[in-house]
Amino acid sequence: MSNSIKKYIYIGMVSLWASGSVYLISIISLISIGAQVKINKYRLFTTLFFFLVVTISVIYNINNSSIKDYIQLLLLIGLLINYNPDRRLNTFVYKGFYLGGHLVIIGVIILSIHYGLNQLEYYYLSVSRTFNYSSFYLYFSFIIAPFYLRHNKYRAFIYLVLFISITLLFSTRSVLVLGLASYLVLYNKLIIKNKKFLLLIIITVVLSLSMNIWEELLTKIFNVSTNTSNLLRLGMFNLSFDVIKEFPLGVGIGGTLDLLYSNNFYFPYTHNTLADLLIELGYIGLFLYLSLVLYIIKLYRNNKNRVALVISLFIIIYSMFESYSFNIIITLITIVVIKSIKKIC
Repeated sequence: MSNSIKKYIYIGMVSLWASGSVYLISIISLISIGAQVKINKYRLFTTLFFFLVVTISVIYNINNSSIKDYIQLLLLIGLLINYNPDRRLNTFVYKGFYLGGHLVIIGVIILSIHYGLNQLEYYYLSVSRTFNYSSFYLYFSFIIAPFYLRHNKYRAFIYLVLFISITLLFSTRSVLVLGLASYLVLYNKLIIKNKKFLLLIIITVVLSLSMNIWEELLTKIFNVSTNTSNLLRLGMFNLSFDVIKEFPLGVGIGGTLDLLYSNNFYFPYTHNTLADLLIELGYIGLFLYLSLVLYIIKLYRNNKNRVALVISLFIIIYSMFESYSFNIIITLITIVVIKSIKKIC
């Protein structure tokens, strides 16, 4: 057996353990959801209303809609409305994030020891084979979970360093920037009052800024004239508004991939939650997205604290850079995180 074949067998085994374990931990955390679903008359009426609204679009696009995706969307809407976790379950879920993040880190270390820091190899460690979703997961593992689980400041700092290192390695710019901003908001009082902690933060920022990859990431973020990634994302977002003009009720649930391919965008989704909903559900998708944003704001208003604020802003802002509907595990995790806002103490 050649060395290259052995290499990819090894990578596959590590991937199955690290990335697969992330899925497993997520699923275990979500199994207990059933016991936390509480239905009352108000929730039942709201659920039936959204079911009806989505069904109107499906009937309108019956030939282009995927029945499987339609049923999945109804189940997710029902779960979002009726799932009502308690503080104990929230703690369990964030412990799952915490443990899953460590498994990913261990997998990355193993690969780096054997093959060096080659991003192509880490593709096999990604959640849903997408680095953006891996970083999304690590955001809750190393930025939110340590604060939520009340780890001491120095452990939280170590996890910040790990978070920066991995997101730089994955080149996931949006999560990196949002993660750093979240950390500063969560620990702002501690950073200001504790000189040693402030010094650690400054040293970390200076060292990370010395890496050439920061310049590349900042260029990618702010360059909208020549950067291919930004241009493609903007192109797909603009396309969604063109679609809604021609198809007020969208092209059908599950139709994003075909529509993007037919317009020379070779991606499975638009990297934007709103754009995906506009393409598949038209104005109904716009209504669903705005309802979600308003619902998150309402949950935060019922529980005003720093963690709830940071999670609320992250979910809303990140929805403009990624689609929460592309991967079922990511969607379920997002629902659990949204519902945790209300019960965070």
